[in-house]
Amino acid sequence: MRSAVAFDIRFQWRHGFYGVYIIVCAFYVALLHFIPELYQEKTTVLLTFSDPSALGLILAGGIVLLERDQGILDPLFVTPIRIREYLLAKACSLSVLSLLAAWAVHGIANGMPVSPVAFSLGVLLTSSFMTLLSIGVVARCQTVNSFILLSQVYALPFVLPLLGYFNVWDSRIYLLLPSEGTLKMLQGGFHSVSGGNYLYSISILMIWNIAVYIWAKCSYEYHVLMIVGRGEREMNKYRYLLVHDLRHAVRDPVLMVGFFGPIALLVVSRFGFPAAAEGLSRSSSFDLYAYSSFTGITLAITIPMLIGTMTGLLMLDERDEGLISYYAVTPFMRRGYMLYRLILPMGLAVSLSGIYLVFSGLLELQWGNLAVLILLALEAPCFTLFLAAFAANKVEGLALSKISGLFIAGTIVVYFVPGVWQLLGTWLPSYWIAKVYFGIEAASLIRVSIDFGIGLTYHLALLFMLVKVFEKRAD
Repeated sequence: MRSAVAFDIRFQWRHGFYGVYIIVCAFYVALLHFIPELYQEKTTVLLTFSDPSALGLILAGGIVLLERDQGILDPLFVTPIRIREYLLAKACSLSVLSLLAAWAVHGIANGMPVSPVAFSLGVLLTSSFMTLLSIGVVARCQTVNSFILLSQVYALPFVLPLLGYFNVWDSRIYLLLPSEGTLKMLQGGFHSVSGGNYLYSISILMIWNIAVYIWAKCSYEYHVLMIVGRGEREMNKYRYLLVHDLRHAVRDPVLMVGFFGPIALLVVSRFGFPAAAEGLSRSSSFDLYAYSSFTGITLAITIPMLIGTMTGLLMLDERDEGLISYYAVTPFMRRGYMLYRLILPMGLAVSLSGIYLVFSGLLELQWGNLAVLILLALEAPCFTLFLAAFAANKVEGLALSKISGLFIAGTIVVYFVPGVWQLLGTWLPSYWIAKVYFGIEAASLIRVSIDFGIGLTYHLALLFMLVKVFEKRAD
C-alpha cells in the first residue's frame, strides 16, 4: 500500500500536478489579497471547497483514463496489488496534494487555521470522497470528454449545501450530504468547531466515503477489470474500429457540453442572480446588483473557455489515436484540419456568447458589444490550442485546463485592482475584453478604440504563436 501511494505521488509530480497547483495557489492567494475583509471567510471557504478539496474529481479520472490507454492495467492486476489498494492509493495520494494546496492558500492568505485538525480532516475526507467518486464515474467512460460531462452530473448534487452557506436557500436535506460536513469543517479555518459539528461532520463524511468506495470498487471491477480479464490483446484488431465508431457517434454530444454549459450560465444569470441578490439583501443588506456588470462579463468570458477546453481535449484524443497524422495525408490535409478546429470553437463562441450578451439580463445592450463579441470569438481557439500545444496527453490536458481557467481572471484585475497595478493583468487575454466592456459602459469611445485595437492584436498574435507551437509539436 505504501509503495502504491509513493508511486502515485511520483506519477503526479512527473506529470506536473504539483507545479500546476503552485501556480493555482499563488493565484488564489493574490485574489484573496484584494477581497474585502468582510468577505474573506466565505471566499476562502468557497475556494477551498471548490478546488483543493475537490481536485480529485477531475484528476483521478484523467489518471485512470491514461493508465487504461497505456495498457498499464493489464500487468498491474496480475501483480500482488489488489483493487482495494489501487483505489486507496489514488485517494491517499491526491488527498496529500489537496491538503498541501489548502494549507498553502489558507496559511499564506489568512494565517494558521483556528481549528487546524478540523480544517485538515475536512480537506482530506472531501478529497478522498471526490477521488473515489471520480474513479467510479470514469470506469463507465471511454473518452475524457464523456468523463468530464458525466462527472459534473454526478457531482452536482453535492454542491447544493453552498446555497445554504450563502443564505440563498436553506434546507434540512443538506444534512444528508457530505459537503455539508465539509463546509462545517472548513470553517474551522476561522472559528473553533463545536463537538456536535465535529462529530456530525466526521460521521457523514466517513459514511459517504465508505459508500462511494464500495460503489467505485464494484464499478471498476465490472467495467474495467472484467474487460481486462477477457484478454484485451485479442480485441486489439477491433479496438480502433470500435473506438472510431463510438467517437463518431458521440462527437456532437460531447461538443454539446460547450453548448449546455453556456445555457446553464444563462439560466443562472437570468433567474439565479436575481434570487441570490434578493436573498443576500434580506439576510445581510448586501447589494449584489452593484456587481451585475462584473458578474455578467466574467460569465460571458467563461463561455469561450468552456468551448475551447472541450475542443482542446478532443484534439488531444485525436492526437493520441494518430488521427491528426492520418488527416495530414488525406485530401483534408493538416491545414484543413487546423482551420476546422479553429473555426468550430469560434463559431460556437460567437453564437453562444451573443445569446448570453443579449438575454442574460446582466449586461447593457449596446452596439459596442460587437467589439466584445469579436474578442470572445478569438478567445475560444486560444483555449483550444493552449491545451493542444502544451499538453502531452489527456492527463496533462486536464491539469493545464486548471491553469487555463485562471486566464479569465482579467475581469477581476480590471474591476478590483487599483491604478497602475492593473498593468500586471495585461498579459491575460480576458483583461482586454473586460477593459473594452467597462470602457463601453463608461462611454469612453477613444479609450475603447485603443483597448480594442490592443486586445485584437494581442489575441491574433497569441493565436498565431499557439498555431506554430502546435504544428511544431505535431511534427
